[in-house]
Amino acid sequence: MPALDTETRSFERLSSLHLAKEMRESPDLAAACEHILRSGGKRLRPRFVEAASMAGPDPMAPAVGRAAVAVEMFHCASLAHDDVIDDAAFRRGKETVSVRRGAIAAALTGGWLFGRSAMIAADCSASAALRFSAAAARVCDGQMLEICDLFDPGRTEERYFEAIGGKTATVFELSAALGAELASAHSAAVESAAECGWAFGIAFQILDDISDLLESASTTGKQAGKDLLQGVYTLPVIYALEEAPELETVLAVGASSDSLSVVLHSIRRTNGFARALDSAKVYTDLARSQASTMTHGERLEDLINQALVVPLARLL
Repeated sequence: MPALDTETRSFERLSSLHLAKEMRESPDLAAACEHILRSGGKRLRPRFVEAASMAGPDPMAPAVGRAAVAVEMFHCASLAHDDVIDDAAFRRGKETVSVRRGAIAAALTGGWLFGRSAMIAADCSASAALRFSAAAARVCDGQMLEICDLFDPGRTEERYFEAIGGKTATVFELSAALGAELASAHSAAVESAAECGWAFGIAFQILDDISDLLESASTTGKQAGKDLLQGVYTLPVIYALEEAPELETVLAVGASSDSLSVVLHSIRRTNGFARALDSAKVYTDLARSQASTMTHGERLEDLINQALVVPLARLL
């Protein structure tokens, strides 16, 4: 059964086609969009569409390729907005649109990408449009919940999982469900794909949050401890606070560049990282379990191994 090769063929070709009109009518907007769309990254979300489509009898359906473009555009739209909120200068080693063209231009670029991604999803099927709109609302809910918890050392494990379930796991769940559904997979396979994507997204975000505290900017592409500086207290920090309540005083005010190394050292002395890694492993195993029930689920399992199992082994 042939693969779509979404990352190299479908996404790059189709995203350019969707920008063709704007290249003529709004070249500045199109250039900003293309800068984000071609800024690299793992393309995990369109690859999830591709991998999940193998569960159906028609993985080469044109709608599958369009869905891959839609979910990556959606993701890129959220990145453009994140860079404005975070005042980020670089993304994946390149200047952000916010730096190149200003915050307003970056916000408008994100808005355009989201609007176009919704149009592409609607062109796939009525069901795809409904899934997409519901996912968009859940992403906003998760992001808003995280914002409400900024600089709160009392943030709970439950609130953390609710937030990342919305802002991150939802898009992987959407990607997998669309891939299977648009390839005409049966309903049970679509449900398994969705559950696999959701569990993958939870594990992926936990590992990303751990890496933010453990690894250097040269490895992660962003400043080490940036979440802490911005008041985003992630799972390892939540667990660390249970063992080191003295951190509450510092985190209630917010870590500074001067105090960051001391705070990171205090967190690393607890079992916070080990417990967070255990949680990531639980969701990784859940994603693998769901993939194993699906026809040609080995494509999803390969993605899970590359993006979760290997990083987990490196951190454990």
